[in-house]
Amino acid sequence: MLRKFAGTATNAVHLLEGGNCKICVVLGWAMGIGLGAYAAGRLSGGHMNPAISFAFYLCGKISAFKFIMYSIAQLSGAFMGSLTTFFFYYDGINHFDGGKRQIIGPKATIGIFVPWPQEYLSISGCIFDQFIGTALLSFCIIMLTDPRNKIPPATQPVILMFTIMLVGVCAGANAGGEINPARDLGPKLMALCVGYGWDVFSYRDHKWFLIPIFVPFLGAAFGAWFYHLALGIHISDDKDHNKMDGHVQMNEVSRVTIGKSRIAITN
Repeated sequence: MLRKFAGTATNAVHLLEGGNCKICVVLGWAMGIGLGAYAAGRLSGGHMNPAISFAFYLCGKISAFKFIMYSIAQLSGAFMGSLTTFFFYYDGINHFDGGKRQIIGPKATIGIFVPWPQEYLSISGCIFDQFIGTALLSFCIIMLTDPRNKIPPATQPVILMFTIMLVGVCAGANAGGEINPARDLGPKLMALCVGYGWDVFSYRDHKWFLIPIFVPFLGAAFGAWFYHLALGIHISDDKDHNKMDGHVQMNEVSRVTIGKSRIAITN
């Protein structure tokens, strides 16, 4: 919820003040995700993205039950975070669009809550955008949380913030850097409830609605497996050499390809 409120509130400031600082939007999302990781990292691993949670499930790092529960929590948090932003900037939104909720046009405000594809972007382009963006994010997070890379857990959220900034500036032009099913569906459900109507689901004959919900799961799985094939299988497991009673006892520190994570987040 913290991540979604921080991100959508930054979107609101960007839109309502004339759209003069796109880098501020990237920074807002990155810092919101980083703080969310610090807040929930020790409790749940800080999972904020169902697609990334799915990648960790495929790698055997979380159970199917946890994947389902995390996804429900992520969707609920995205809904509530967006709703908080809507009421926080309710007067500003009304002043901007005259009280008429719109998803397209110069007075559209749906972009505060949900990234929207550019007019030039084809359906195949949308699919490729979501797949590559999520794969890049998944690759970076799996690398970041692999214990064999010896990245201190306390520094992981900070590095994650830079990762989100990288993905945001590299993959944000086409469709706003969606790459998170909860970030898409939760705010759309919220928008439906507050007056934007069913157009949030029917845009481009319902085709766009399905892409950011399902394609990120494929991209996240590909990113995790690509890390394993490109780097993971080539990293040697560490060994602890402990001398006990004059004997050297060797304990395996890591036997898994992709280790337990402290965090598993996305935008």
